[in-house]
Amino acid sequence: MKKCTLFILMLAVLFCFVSCDDDKDKIPNLVSYEIASSAHFGDSIPFSVTVDGNEPLNKIKASLYYGDVLVSETFIPANNPGKYSDKLFIPLLGNIPDGTAQIKFIIKNREFDFIASTVDINLTRPKYPYLILKTKSREYKMNPSSTNEHLYVANEVFPAQYMPALIVAPAYGEFGNEIGFGWVKENRVIKENQIDSIPFLSDAVGSYGISFNTLSYEGKPFVPPSFGGIPFSAPSNGLSIIENEFTQNQNIVIGGYPDLKDWWIDPTFLDKNGDGSFTLRAKNGKYRITADANLKYFRIEPMVGSTLAVFNPTTKDGTIWILGDAYVGNPSYARNNINWSESKGIAAAPLGNGIFQIKFIAGTTLRGSASGVNMKFFYQRGFGVEFTRDKISVVSDLFETPAADGNIRLKSGKTLVSGRKYVFTVNTSSLPTTATVTEEN
Repeated sequence: MKKCTLFILMLAVLFCFVSCDDDKDKIPNLVSYEIASSAHFGDSIPFSVTVDGNEPLNKIKASLYYGDVLVSETFIPANNPGKYSDKLFIPLLGNIPDGTAQIKFIIKNREFDFIASTVDINLTRPKYPYLILKTKSREYKMNPSSTNEHLYVANEVFPAQYMPALIVAPAYGEFGNEIGFGWVKENRVIKENQIDSIPFLSDAVGSYGISFNTLSYEGKPFVPPSFGGIPFSAPSNGLSIIENEFTQNQNIVIGGYPDLKDWWIDPTFLDKNGDGSFTLRAKNGKYRITADANLKYFRIEPMVGSTLAVFNPTTKDGTIWILGDAYVGNPSYARNNINWSESKGIAAAPLGNGIFQIKFIAGTTLRGSASGVNMKFFYQRGFGVEFTRDKISVVSDLFETPAADGNIRLKSGKTLVSGRKYVFTVNTSSLPTTATVTEEN
């Protein structure tokens, strides 16, 4: 019995060795590879690998890493042992210095057994002989600067201060690719492979320089985005913010937005002037100005200290807010309806002495039919204290508060004129407050 047990153990050990050898035989074999030891950012470099294996192959993958970040990869379908070739793109990215990157080859068979091998490659940024500045009307050559090896400048008598343009870097060297640079609107940055023009904007007229740094991706000139002389914060997800004190009737110049004509300006807070500036209608105080590059409008909200203002029924200060259904919203209900979302509440402009005002544009910020008007005033931006019907009286031939909840609706049979402004002026000097509605063209 003892001999039998020993024999069984010997068989088990032998089986283990055979199994291990079998498993090892299944792993594909990377016989050799051919690839350059150095390249330029922006290249597509050729490579070849010779592979072998006892099992049918599945694919060959070549992956490029900058540090721990995967930046490029390519796949080659493979069936039988042999030599396979392809090209691997070396991305040109901002703020990546010259250095060593890693290429990882992975050979996988149909049983998902694989072998991996990593090789270093030295990368340097191209020294372009020139770049091309492309506007809609013509092209300008950007020449290398003598002060910075990555800086390129076009010094010209430009036809305008606003010069939206793309930048093109020509293919560099034997394996180089042409690379274009454009504008990311949401974050206001220049980036490779973008189709939107970079909004170059100069304070100078006529002769000036437009520059671009191929390492930092910094471009000039730009007039910094500002509101009333106050610079906006750096954008995050397309939103830039100012929180600052402003004064009633202050002349407001909005700078740094060359496409300002395409932005929606809230008539509740700003009157347009003939010279392109604006006048602040609201009283002296602190305001949060949010430049929304996604929706292209400036959201203006009164503040008290570090928080959004809340109506104070004792002092008649702060502001009042509007919430409504899917047919109310700035810059339009079609693009950004409130639909009773607390974060989308719209502020009225505090004019002083307990007077608050909000302007709606029929067909744009408020639907003009009876089925599309359903909104209510609140003490805060969101649900909480409401102007129910016992707190507000609407004086209007068009609008009413038919129920105790205080929701404002169009009267039966009434419609609004598309494009016309409907101005709600709320007087809180006594309770219940009175909301009168007037019209403006």
